[in-house]
Amino acid sequence: MLHTRPPVRREAMEQEFATMGDLEQLPDTQKRSGKKQEQLAKELDEILRAAGLDKWDLEKLSKGADAAKALAEAREVNFGLAWLPRWAKLLASWATALTLAIAFATLYVQSQQFARSEDRQRANEEDAHWRDAMKAVSFDNPSQALAAAIWMESFFDSQSVRHRELSRRVAASLLPRVENVAGFDNLLTDLVTHTDATNQKDIINIAQGISNFQWQRYGPAPEDPIARRSATREVIGGLEGRRKVRGREIDVAAFSAGTWEIDTASHALWQIWVEKGAASPRGMNLGDVVLENIGLEKPLSIDFTGTDFSNGVFSNASFHGAILTRAALYKVTVLDGVDFSGITDFAGSKWNDTDWWDAEIISPKLCEYLRVSFPAPKKARQPKGCL
Repeated sequence: MLHTRPPVRREAMEQEFATMGDLEQLPDTQKRSGKKQEQLAKELDEILRAAGLDKWDLEKLSKGADAAKALAEAREVNFGLAWLPRWAKLLASWATALTLAIAFATLYVQSQQFARSEDRQRANEEDAHWRDAMKAVSFDNPSQALAAAIWMESFFDSQSVRHRELSRRVAASLLPRVENVAGFDNLLTDLVTHTDATNQKDIINIAQGISNFQWQRYGPAPEDPIARRSATREVIGGLEGRRKVRGREIDVAAFSAGTWEIDTASHALWQIWVEKGAASPRGMNLGDVVLENIGLEKPLSIDFTGTDFSNGVFSNASFHGAILTRAALYKVTVLDGVDFSGITDFAGSKWNDTDWWDAEIISPKLCEYLRVSFPAPKKARQPKGCL
């Protein structure tokens, strides 16, 4: 707090200056002092005039000083509070951002809940459709089998792993009963599209089921290798123009459909193993599978290590360069046009009761191995490549 001089009364000032007026009567020292005071008084008058004040209005000066002091203090207070508006604006911005964030979070949670609700609804609806589809599964006749297989096809792309896997298995069981070759081909093509190493067994099951079903109609397959080869040509080979198979009247349409589907299944396996490269037959059970008319455009140079071909049939198929290490080829019927050339990896392979000598061509090393370990009959022909 500043200290101000108390106001000087006008009368006292006038008396003092009146006393100073008579300088002639004072001693020299007092005269010099009086002149000095007179000079100070003039300077004071000039200052007051410059300020626009009455020279004797010292009370106004005092009040002005007090007002200036108050103004200075107010400015100090205002300067100290100058940060408040900025912080208020910043806090308002934060509050707005927080409100928006909460709104977006709420919207996201609600959308997720809505999506889960829709997923549950779809799952419930699919379960209901699945129960209806399973009720329609029938093996009684080819038409019902085809209808049920088509219904199963609608679950191949299901979000439910259980429905997706079971639908493939059921369809694989139904397809061997289907006699409509167009419907069979379409369903099998769709299955191949969704096939990889984890589920290739479904396609193998179809190939096995078709050949087994064909043998059930016109079998059974003889145990004697020579008789079995002859019967296989009739049952599996699908000789054209025949109305009897193994001495029995046949349904020509059903028989032709069966041989057609065997060929289609062979090509499906070729697509998976060679064309698409989606899976490998290494170590798989291919027993009773017919492999025909495959590898003709592109050699079937794939890995059959440890694969079981027991009771299978090879016809017009190229195994050029294939790996047959430890492969089991028990009782395999080899028909016309089979190519075993370029095979160098066959250690430990078993060819018991397999008529390998009916192949079109065999690599020299494999032929030497077969002659020693699984000798051909004395009158058997010699395939190309055998020295």
